[in-house]
Amino acid sequence: MITRIILISLLLTSAAFAVDDKFAEALDKNLKFPSAKQNKFCDTPLKNGNYVLPQAKNIHYEDSLVKKTLAGKTFEIPEPNLTYDYSDSKYVVVKIRPTAGISTNKNGAASGDIVKFKVEEDVIYEGKLILPKGTEINAIVENVSPNGKMGVPAHLVISRFSSPLVENKTLDFTINRQGQNRSLWVYPVSYVLMPFFGAGFPITFIRGGNVNIKPNEVIQIYYRPTRFRKSL
Repeated sequence: MITRIILISLLLTSAAFAVDDKFAEALDKNLKFPSAKQNKFCDTPLKNGNYVLPQAKNIHYEDSLVKKTLAGKTFEIPEPNLTYDYSDSKYVVVKIRPTAGISTNKNGAASGDIVKFKVEEDVIYEGKLILPKGTEINAIVENVSPNGKMGVPAHLVISRFSSPLVENKTLDFTINRQGQNRSLWVYPVSYVLMPFFGAGFPITFIRGGNVNIKPNEVIQIYYRPTRFRKSL
């Protein structure tokens, strides 16, 4: 049966190549296209089988809603913001420690929490004491992603450091931590063991690591005194 189908297909293919397509021959030699002369988007009419791609001629599109909304209104071209000097990259290192441990475990930090740090060393800028040792620094937990099954790790983001002793937004840093990524070995091991009577199924319940910042960990943030200071 299969041999017959193959033979019939070969015969039909050969017949198709053998047929003299008079329509295609006439199209290449003598057929004209009067409709092409009426096409305003085409520079050259199609004739004698020379096919030319249409070219746009000053096509203008109008949005009636925008035109109606903006009718009779004038707008000024916005000027660049020259209020601040963004090119100044001066900074001073500020060493801080958390006043308590920060963790992403079940009873740990949550998004929106305020966490507290203390300055480890005096911060001096241009001969002036900016942040004395022991100064309290506040920060906000921006995001907490808990650890999950299949070894997916937790994720913790802390930023917006501030102190009443310095201008707003001059303390610049973002703590971006991730727990131990156990999925690198949980995935392959579980799939390899699945054919053996589902032996890999219990491994899928293994969770990734949490993020833990201990109270004795020193973290470096930056004091940028001219970050948002008005330029002269």
